[in-house]
Amino acid sequence: MKSKLDGLESKLREAELSRRGVRRVQVGFPLLFVCMVALISAVVGYLLHL
Repeated sequence: MKSKLDGLESKLREAELSRRGVRRVQVGFPLLFVCMVALISAVVGYLLHL
């Protein structure tokens, strides 16, 4: 019984860690997207002023 409980606890910990990892990726992506859009906009604006 105790070994079954330990197994369930370890699975729960793994699930929480993987969920945090996914959340981190979802949080990190929009920042990269915003930076790329800002960079592209700056380059296009610079080229239009030439």
